Amino acid sequence: MRLSLEPACRLAIALGLAAGFETPAAAAAQSTQPPQCALVTVASLPMQTEPDGTVSIPASINGKPVQFLVDTGGWVSVLSIFFAEASGLQIKAAATPAIFMNNVVMSTYAQAKDFNLGAVHGVDLYFYLANADQMHRDDDGMLAPDIMRHFDMDFDFAGGKLNAFSPNSCPAAPVYWTHQNFAQLPLVFDQDFHITADGLLDGQKVLVTIDTGASRSTMNYEAAQALFGWAEQDPRVKRLPSQRINNGDPVPIYRYPFGTLALDGVQVLHPDIDMIPQENYDKEGPKSAQITLGMSVLRQLHLYIGYEAKTLYISPAEQH
Repeated sequence: MRLSLEPACRLAIALGLAAGFETPAAAAAQSTQPPQCALVTVASLPMQTEPDGTVSIPASINGKPVQFLVDTGGWVSVLSIFFAEASGLQIKAAATPAIFMNNVVMSTYAQAKDFNLGAVHGVDLYFYLANADQMHRDDDGMLAPDIMRHFDMDFDFAGGKLNAFSPNSCPAAPVYWTHQNFAQLPLVFDQDFHITADGLLDGQKVLVTIDTGASRSTMNYEAAQALFGWAEQDPRVKRLPSQRINNGDPVPIYRYPFGTLALDGVQVLHPDIDMIPQENYDKEGPKSAQITLGMSVLRQLHLYIGYEAKTLYISPAEQH
């Protein structure tokens, strides 16, 4: 679920997070340095699959259990306003609203004194607040890269596990789960800290954003039309019924039978990608050949995101 924030708001929240995390592994490292390339686990959590295919994990806020949708396509983590009110958190108006895809706005936030994710402990963290109709019924919040970027995040979709490791910069060392071929891609973080990498869609260069918070994979329709040179009435392009995205206004959906999405040698055949108009995809952004890769495609893969090393490791998902 892609999210945009103004720079002043990013800075304020980043300052709130700067010294907010502790893990047993970090404390132990002061006296016992682990082997240079060893993976140090700080959390291993069960991933619950939501009805729309996205995933969520257990955590706690101020000692109360919460369920967080895992959203690599966000920037700042979110709580439901219902949970904030029920937990007695102080709700404040944000100086700068947060804007989701389809121009859906969040304008309030709260501060949590205590946050726990496995062995990860955070203090005084800021969360934007979402209305109930912007959240899954059983979720209390969304976990975004403002928290995840402090670790390496390992998404084992086939095994139903989300693993968080201490940052590891050794080439290929994090690939523990397979002996098959895997992709190793340099990551670029945009201004909203979205995870982007280069790919090829039917042989054409595209920028891919990894978004576990999106149930569907989406692309700017006008950008795809320009990239592939489709005529206005190309019979291969199908108009589907309009849908609501992030509970915003209905959005027209277009579909095309793409053949292959390639990510450094790892291929996804017949990727399921919805195309939506520029004004709904990213109203303020450029018309670029970019795919927001959601769970309709990601579930077929195993992902390891090295935030500090700026490296993405991908392989086909392996059954356990």
